[in-house]
This record gives sequence, structure tokens and C-alpha cells, in this order.
Amino acid sequence: MWPLFRHQLSRLRGTMLGWGIPLALLAGYLMPFYANLSEERELLEQLMQVYPKELLVFFGGDALDAMFTPEGFIHVELFSYLPLLLGIFALLTGSGLISGDEERGLLDLFLSLPVSRTRFFLARVAAFLVATTVILAFVWGGLVAGQMITDFPLKAGRLALPVIDLFSLLLVVGSLALALSQMLPSRRSAAMLTGLIIVASFFLNGLAELNEDLVPVARLLPLYYTQGGMAITDGLRADWLFGKLAAAALLFGLGWWRFVRRDVRVSGEGTWPRPWRPLRRRGEIRASQKQLGTA
Repeated sequence: MWPLFRHQLSRLRGTMLGWGIPLALLAGYLMPFYANLSEERELLEQLMQVYPKELLVFFGGDALDAMFTPEGFIHVELFSYLPLLLGIFALLTGSGLISGDEERGLLDLFLSLPVSRTRFFLARVAAFLVATTVILAFVWGGLVAGQMITDFPLKAGRLALPVIDLFSLLLVVGSLALALSQMLPSRRSAAMLTGLIIVASFFLNGLAELNEDLVPVARLLPLYYTQGGMAITDGLRADWLFGKLAAAALLFGLGWWRFVRRDVRVSGEGTWPRPWRPLRRRGEIRASQKQLGTA
């Protein structure tokens, strides 16, 4: 199991650096702007009054009222869109953990090794967890570096709260993509469906602030349960945090259950199940039997 874990983690090395370093630089780059924010507060407040509320709800929503506090600034400038951005990483990586090698014709080679499917699955999931942790560590490191340079009025421990909240969300997204990749005929279809769910959740969260009738629908999707930078003000909500972790564990378990029980394709994408195919096959068998009977 350990060699499989190290192999998968080495394959994700470029992904970790490609996502982690730019996001760390972005986080550090944003921090100095808070010092200038109070100087332009009146102008910015007038500008926000001009923008329609239907647009502003997608850039922080209620957190915009607290934008001139350190917590609100972090939320609006970074964590309002980071779940959607890093959700792309999670869905692409999660959907490809198993199905990526399967479609390239490599999975049967890995499974020919003296290791059970369960151990293989756990090694891939562990590599995903480490890669997600490393990327978010880069983000947190960028925030801490910016805080130290600019004397931002939030300490490293408090800056870690929205990162922890984001980690739990990415586990849900990655586990959902992984589970769907074991149920749908291709990695592409699993990634597409997961992406649709995440994008729909993002828009429904914003629209629910304009129309309360959409709140019950928004609650069915994962981004509703993210706090972002407001976790610094309100503290991490234990029910949301452990709920997301439980959902991720359930989805990982569903993906494992499907993986250990299904046949592995030699290569390429699968096909959608056709429930009428057995009936057609039965008809062909009966026609063949009739022809043999008359011959």
C-alpha cells in the first residue's frame, strides 16, 4: 500500500505545486490592500450602493457589510470564490483517482500487483487527502506571510479557520467525484456532473439571499455549508464541519463499495447501461432456436 501511495502522490506533485504556489502568492498579494481600504471606505461604500444587489450576492453577500473588518475582507477578497476555484481541483482529481488509469488501460496492471482493491483504493484516497492538505497549507502560508509583512490584525491561528472549513468542503467535492466515477461510464461524465452540482450550488447560494424560497433547495447542495472568512468571526460551526466530513466519508465508502464489486474496463470509456438490451438478447436467442428447429 505504501508504494502505491507514494507513486500516486508523486504523480500529484505538479498538481500540488501548480495550484498551491499561485494561490499562496494571491493570498499574500491581497493582504496589503486592507491597510488602504479604510482610507477609501466612503468611496467604496458609495460604489457598492451603485452595483445591483443581484450581482453583489455572488461576491460575499451579507459579508460585504463587514468588508471593512479583517474577517469580512478575507472572505470577500479570497474565500468568496476560492471554494468554486479549488472545487475544480477536487473534482478533477477525485474523478481521476481510479477512472483515470482505467481509461488509459493501466488499472488492470496496477491490480495485478499483490494488493487488494481495498488497499489500492485507500492508497489513492490518502494521496488525494495529502495533496488537498498541501495546497491549502500553501494558501494558509500565503496568508500568514502577508500578515507578518503587513501587520494584518489577524493571527495565524485564526487565519487557519476558513482554511479548515474549505478543507472539509473539498473532501465532499472530491469524494462525490470519485463515487460518481465508479457509477457513471466515464471520468468525464463524473467530473461534468460534479461540476454542475458545484456551480449550481454557488449560484443558488447567491440567489437564496434574494429569494428565501430558494433556501430549501440551496441546503441540499454543499456550498451552502461553507463559512469562508466568516468562520473567523463566528468560529467553526461544528455541525457543518462534522456533517461535511461525515458526507465525505459516506461518499468515499460508496465509491469503495462500487469499485471492489465491479468489473474493470481494459481501457477507454464505458457505455451507459441499456435496460432493454437483455430483452433484445433474449429475442435473438429465441429466433436462433426457431431457425435451428426448422432446419
